[in-house]
Amino acid sequence: MSAYRNRSRPTGSQVETPTLKLVPGRAVLGGYQRFTVGPKTLERSRNNYAAKFGALQKTFRVAKRLGCTSLNDLGSSNGLSSFLAAQEGFQQVKALDHDTQCVSVVNRAAQHVHLPVTAQQWSFGQAVPAADVSVMLALVHWVYSCTATLGSFKAIARYVATTCRRAAIVEWVAPTDPAIKAFNHLRFNRGVQKDPYTLAAFEAGLKAHFTHVRLLLKGTPTRWLYLCTKGPTAAADFKALGTVVPRPVSKPVRRPALKASRPLVTRLSAAQAARKRRAALAQSRLAAMGVVRRR
Repeated sequence: MSAYRNRSRPTGSQVETPTLKLVPGRAVLGGYQRFTVGPKTLERSRNNYAAKFGALQKTFRVAKRLGCTSLNDLGSSNGLSSFLAAQEGFQQVKALDHDTQCVSVVNRAAQHVHLPVTAQQWSFGQAVPAADVSVMLALVHWVYSCTATLGSFKAIARYVATTCRRAAIVEWVAPTDPAIKAFNHLRFNRGVQKDPYTLAAFEAGLKAHFTHVRLLLKGTPTRWLYLCTKGPTAAADFKALGTVVPRPVSKPVRRPALKASRPLVTRLSAAQAARKRRAALAQSRLAAMGVVRRR
């Protein structure tokens, strides 16, 4: 059994190669995550996860008000979450990823725009100094049994809990997610899979290692954010962080059914009947006046 790596690239598991273009005051990053970052600006090239990063930004702001200053971004890719945290006031942000090209791109971009983000090569399960907050987005389906071989949500949650002191934001990726349907991450290393890959098992794993667990956001039908808090102040943290209002998955708009209109032939017949009635009335008036209308 071995962890998956993309054979078309010298490092990493994503097929997209990270790119970087430095311009005055900004860094333009491309690849799996595409965005432009400056000291106080961050523009995403794709807006398909606006709800997710909006909720993340709000949570970072509340965490900062609670005194959180450090963050570990687990599986950071091009560092989108890391740069967002730095712009929200986190003073020490670690962007952790196994892709050395991503690590290089993030470090160069951070230096160029003067943000406190440091990237380093990392493998899931590797010991790292705990930060106040950890973030793990779009990663659980990879580390379950593909790029790592834990095969258990309790084991995944146990490790995530060691990387943070107060809170973690973890994203659930359902087995029906288009990415899993396309790549079939769950086909790898089936022999290490101890837990079923289900939402119930995922939630049970988080609850086994965090004091409080709540659903933070249903961003899409297959990707949900969970907020997990721990430690002696977990209850207070949970209440404060819970002020971030979840946005439900958008539902189809139900429009009122249109009233069935009468058939065109029927409408024309009614109009013709009305004209005949008016003509008959006019004829009767003329007859009363002794005027004969020629046809």
